[in-house]
Amino acid sequence: MAVWGWASELYVDTGLIQATRDSVSLWQIQLGSLQEYFLKRYADDLINSNAKLFVDAVAPRMFFFTDRETQGHEVFPEIPRVINENYRLVDEVQGVRIYLKK
Repeated sequence: MAVWGWASELYVDTGLIQATRDSVSLWQIQLGSLQEYFLKRYADDLINSNAKLFVDAVAPRMFFFTDRETQGHEVFPEIPRVINENYRLVDEVQGVRIYLKK
């Protein structure tokens, strides 16, 4: 499972292993000189891991990253390309979007 945002507790709650090197997407979302590097690394990890689930945990009641318009996965072009090609939205729970591998 890959989680976008800050919800590393989902790995513990589900018993699923993390599909990307980073348990939170801090360096991918936060503006910085290495942001492009971390975005590419995240996208590559997501593709190479063949994760069955992708969860966008950027939602109003979640920790730290709460604004979908500025922090959701679709804001960063490389990530929605991977998601749109490989996943389909199956549910949304309190703003948290859950995608299943196609």
